Amino acid sequence: MQLEYIFVFVINRLSGSIPTYLGNITSLAYLDLEANQFSGQVPPEIGKLVNLRTLRLSYNRLTGDLPVQLAELKNLTDL
Repeated sequence: MQLEYIFVFVINRLSGSIPTYLGNITSLAYLDLEANQFSGQVPPEIGKLVNLRTLRLSYNRLTGDLPVQLAELKNLTDL
């Protein structure tokens, strides 16, 4: 499967940690987890999403610094 888009904006009210296994979906170009209730830190595994162009995480309950692994996202244009 070549999943390119995950869009779980607002209505879902997802909570807990951002799943680390999302880092295994390397075909992802668009990951929108905006306006849910995710908590904790952004997992460093997100840095493995080499095709990611858009990453939206705002309006959650995330804490801590962004992982340095996000610097590997060379195609990222929208954060």
